Amino acid sequence: MSETPWRRSRSFFAGLASGAVLVLAFLVPSVQEQWNLWRSGRVIDQYARIGHQLLAKGQFSAAEHAFDKAVEMSEGRRLDLIEAQLEAHVQRVNENPEWRGAVPEDLSDGDFLYLLEMQSAPSRVRKRAATLAAFGAWLASVGRPVEASKRLDEALQLDPGNAAAHVNLGNLRDDRGDLSGAEAEYRRALELDTANAAALYDLGVLLLEAGRREEALEPLQRYAQMKPDDVEAKRRLAEASSAAR
Repeated sequence: MSETPWRRSRSFFAGLASGAVLVLAFLVPSVQEQWNLWRSGRVIDQYARIGHQLLAKGQFSAAEHAFDKAVEMSEGRRLDLIEAQLEAHVQRVNENPEWRGAVPEDLSDGDFLYLLEMQSAPSRVRKRAATLAAFGAWLASVGRPVEASKRLDEALQLDPGNAAAHVNLGNLRDDRGDLSGAEAEYRRALELDTANAAALYDLGVLLLEAGRREEALEPLQRYAQMKPDDVEAKRRLAEASSAAR
């Protein structure tokens, strides 16, 4: 018996349906995967945004944690996140205004050198200067003052307006007993950045230890307003205040 048109069309549609099911079997997971990637990308960008905000506020340890999450979720595929993570990592040396304060134990020369290599383009001069300023602070903290001085000079050659480099150079001069040179560097840093917490603190401490307690009062008061939880700063401020009465 010959096959009727209906039977032929039914066979065609049955085959078409089977093909559609097969296509959907591949397509649906792909759509779901793309959706998951899009959602994951949004979360990664959110972590990165938080990291950059914390970095701008000088909260480097918290910024590093945010970038850690972003890098982890991106599976290390985004170089911009890796660079930001490393930037927050090395800048932690600037979190403690005490020049000989706790040095992050997991920092090494390689961290700074790798980041400097990433910032070697002419358009990255200011970023490179900031890294060199942090490198100088770290080198001084681990007892390598000659190398520290070289890195700080290099930072200021690239960016004379880098306040952190002036503060760190002031600390280095203070270490060498050059108090007038140190004071000049702190004041220069404050000319560049009137709200530079490290410059305020270091200038206040220098003046306090030089017996110029009344002069020390103003920078220490400003610092204490910015960092109300700093116990050591409160002690220094109380010392300056008692002498000013």
